[in-house]
Amino acid sequence: MRNWFLSGLLLASTAVSIFPNDQQEQVKPQWKEFFKNYVTSITAGGTIGALTGFLSAKAFSPIVKTFTQGMKDTSPLALAVCIVTLCAENALRHNLIDATSDNFREYSIRHHAGLTNDIAWLTSWIAFLTSLTLNPLK
Repeated sequence: MRNWFLSGLLLASTAVSIFPNDQQEQVKPQWKEFFKNYVTSITAGGTIGALTGFLSAKAFSPIVKTFTQGMKDTSPLALAVCIVTLCAENALRHNLIDATSDNFREYSIRHHAGLTNDIAWLTSWIAFLTSLTLNPLK
């Protein structure tokens, strides 16, 4: 969890420090518009996706271990519980994205909801699979 938080901080600080104040006049206007429109969506989607993917992997591992311990074949109940866990992660991710989009609209922050959703989905799968790879089921 700490690594994901530090990665998010690094991403945010990099996005903020791309153009220092003394070089601000040299930045082309189209790049300013690009960053204004897309960095918010990418940062929010990446953070939400990493959080939900990591949480689902943490919930997924002990459930599978509990049901498959001592069994040679995978239990159908374990498969059903894993599917429910992934569905719950998907619902949580969409609820967080909707709440974040509502906040963006309320405070007039430009963003692209579709991009936020796509980035969150992709980051969630990357976080989920990475967490399972780094902490394999034993």
